[in-house]
Amino acid sequence: MNVLLQESAVQHLTIGVFGDAALAKKMGKQGTTNDILLTHHADSERIWTFASPNSPEIKPLLQVVQLIDVPVVAADAVTRELAEQLVALDAFGFGRGFILSQNEQLRQLIKGTTLERYTWVRDERELREQLTSVPAAATEGSVWIPIDNSFSVKSVGTVVLGVVRSGTVKKHDTLAVQPLGAQAVVKGIQSQDKDVDAAHAGMRVGLSLKGVDASDLKRGYVLCANAHVAQHASVMFTKSRFSRETPTTGGQLLLSVGLQVIACRIESADPLLTLSLDQPAAWYAEQQCLLASTKQTLPRILGAGAMFVPG
Repeated sequence: MNVLLQESAVQHLTIGVFGDAALAKKMGKQGTTNDILLTHHADSERIWTFASPNSPEIKPLLQVVQLIDVPVVAADAVTRELAEQLVALDAFGFGRGFILSQNEQLRQLIKGTTLERYTWVRDERELREQLTSVPAAATEGSVWIPIDNSFSVKSVGTVVLGVVRSGTVKKHDTLAVQPLGAQAVVKGIQSQDKDVDAAHAGMRVGLSLKGVDASDLKRGYVLCANAHVAQHASVMFTKSRFSRETPTTGGQLLLSVGLQVIACRIESADPLLTLSLDQPAAWYAEQQCLLASTKQTLPRILGAGAMFVPG
């Protein structure tokens, strides 16, 4: 209980960096790096994780948007890659964000989008000050932890990394691993390399698990109390104003829900977008999703939507 009280006084935040990924390296110490760059900053008052796409592929962009609490756009030049990132952020509709730039073209580009309400900052110092005012993630709801990395450690076993999106996970909890359809026992919890007995929403954690092998896990799998798992999905879809492609029956696209990015076929497009997925996915009612084109023409973002769960 004391650990929970102590941790709840610390600001836990996952911050997306779009445009200049070098900002993530300046703001934190480098952590796991693959197609997503992760860096971390920790002191007595705050624990920040910075995430940035580290590949031109669409998948890491979709996953970073889904991973974060708040976005930061850092760019002095508007490139085609940045423009696509802006389209993704606009579609997802973050309520708050920050822009570190002196580019007037960027200011014009975001007019009429959800990025227009982002706060402009002059430098890294002002950005740090503004980030301290971002409220902590809500702690209500059942446990939901998307896995972003998994591996096996000698003498420990399976270890997964992820951010607790809701609820509180405790040592010795038994959780479902979806859409794998397995169960795992939480043997241990670490946050910032420190052992803790429990972790609440917003905290980035490492969990050692019993009952599941690391080789069976993928980025996007979810540790949870319960989830809707299916290979068909219905989405209340809103097309991005910047998309040149309209989803039509028989077409192919990518569904991004949580950290899962799954290829699918459109079964029908009216009134809901009904999809047949190449593999099962796990989600909860009204979970926000992104839809992207399978084509390589930028911007590949088609729009966003809410996942439907049959009543």
